[in-house]
Amino acid sequence: MSSFGGAPTGGYESLGSGSAEDRIRRVREQMAAAEDRAAKAESFKTRMEALRATGVSRGKGAEVEVDSAGVVTDLVLTDELSDATLVRIREEILEAIDAARARAGELAEEHVTAAFGDASGLKELFQPRFGTPPAGGDDDDPAPRRRGGVIG
Repeated sequence: MSSFGGAPTGGYESLGSGSAEDRIRRVREQMAAAEDRAAKAESFKTRMEALRATGVSRGKGAEVEVDSAGVVTDLVLTDELSDATLVRIREEILEAIDAARARAGELAEEHVTAAFGDASGLKELFQPRFGTPPAGGDDDDPAPRRRGGVIG
């Protein structure tokens, strides 16, 4: 018998033995627990659909917004990049995307915990999508993960 959110999800064996009234009570309790899980799942779905996260590059030249899927929904370039090379502009944009996706992952984890609790095991599902936030602060400047040239 498996469980999700602390309630049994197995078959009829979870009803146990006892009087008919006891079994009916247990069925009603399980139905109420299932309805509660369904309401939490619907709330989670709504929050995930509305999720937006913003990230800013370390040089403050680019700001990016992503949705719950990590898709870029907005991009703002600042005057910090007015004299920048195309390579620097690209790096600033990619850094901002990474920061926004990391923040989206943090928000998704918060939504999972709010809806299903820490022990749900669902948080790990979001790590491949968003990655993990970089450790340390701005002083930790790991080599950029992406390299490429400028076209044209």
